[in-house]
Amino acid sequence: MEHFFSVITSVYNGEKYIQKAIESVVCQTEKDFEYIIVDNGSTDSTSDIIKELQKKYDKFDIKIITLKKNKGISGGRNTGIFVATGEYVCFLDADDYWRDDKLSIVKNVLKEKESINVCCHWEYHIKGESKEIGKYRNVDNQDPYKDLLLKGNCLSTSAVAVERNLINSIGGFDEKLTSGEEDYDCWLRLARQGAKFYMIQEPLGFWVIRENSVSAKHIKHTEAVIEVVKEHLNNLDYVGLSKETIEKKNNKIIARYWFACGRMLSMAGKRREGNKVYKKALTISPFYIKAIVGILFNILHI
Repeated sequence: MEHFFSVITSVYNGEKYIQKAIESVVCQTEKDFEYIIVDNGSTDSTSDIIKELQKKYDKFDIKIITLKKNKGISGGRNTGIFVATGEYVCFLDADDYWRDDKLSIVKNVLKEKESINVCCHWEYHIKGESKEIGKYRNVDNQDPYKDLLLKGNCLSTSAVAVERNLINSIGGFDEKLTSGEEDYDCWLRLARQGAKFYMIQEPLGFWVIRENSVSAKHIKHTEAVIEVVKEHLNNLDYVGLSKETIEKKNNKIIARYWFACGRMLSMAGKRREGNKVYKKALTISPFYIKAIVGILFNILHI
């Protein structure tokens, strides 16, 4: 039976939080969905938990796919994508969860705006005891590929619904990408295929931000994203501009990513590491004023 939505969760050793994610799906007011849970090589009690929940919620179309070896986040998601039957595919990371009206609101938007291929929404960002609304910007559909490439990623995977046929046509997520850049690359490739985007300006889900080696994580992720950006920048057509001007423009884009990394490190109290990253931005784009200001703020401890 084909559903309107195929919801996909790839989980690896998620025994501490997978139940909350699953129950946020089965509690949806919109019931026209299949739920594909990919046990991505878990070695803890995840397998037992999801099987028990499948039995408990046997009125729902819940499918479990068990992988013997972990295929990474892209491989896990792709496993679900390639067996999905729904018109639209939604992703829910195993440690995130949704509001119970999420699918209903997204469905109404997709029915109303028939030209839209990718729909996203705001989320609550949960970090420890704090909660704030993560507001993501809209994508300019006049040239969504250029917009996403030049202005950066503004989509959260657990908040995205995408036409199944379209994401299948690009082969899903690139399984060679393993440092958190795979989602951004996927949105860029969808945009290059002509996808149109829509942002629901309301938090319909909860993104749980977990602490784990802040410095190394942000730097490694930034390096990976920059490699993706460099590859896609080769596809842009700067009509009438000299090679020198194009190089300066591209360098400023790369510097912006290093600045954002430096800002995140600085906000986490890692001022020394933040300054190193700000200086890296300045070696690429010497007059990038935001990086200069960032260094000064760190020196003054503002």
